[in-house]
Amino acid sequence: MTDPQDVYRRTTPGSRALHERAVRAMPGGTTRTTTYFDPYPLYIDRGEGCRTWDVDGAERIDMLGNYTALILGHAHPKVVEAVQRQVARGTAFAAANPVSATRGRRRPCSRCGWRGPSPAGPRSPASRVGTTAPTTTPR
Repeated sequence: MTDPQDVYRRTTPGSRALHERAVRAMPGGTTRTTTYFDPYPLYIDRGEGCRTWDVDGAERIDMLGNYTALILGHAHPKVVEAVQRQVARGTAFAAANPVSATRGRRRPCSRCGWRGPSPAGPRSPASRVGTTAPTTTPR
């Protein structure tokens, strides 16, 4: 019987090389424990829709979608267009900006029933990142 790790090692030399380089730069080679597995993580070069290509050129179906954060898939044309438009205007301002105030026409918070802070003040700030909500809500 063929050992799956032997097949993995034989077909992913680019991932192995990148991981060896990464572990010289940081302990474990990654800050995302969910992407690491033995003998080394798979390194993805690009994605389109539900498909990804690893650094060795193998095409794969992305069954995780970044743990459901990519419901439109990788590199959806409308998302790429919106990101390019905003990057040309600037990113990561250390101040309020019109985009964060309006969220465009869709206003996702109001679609979910959120109508604004309670009379006692905001209890849980809105979060754009999955790890922020559980770390800030208890505070």
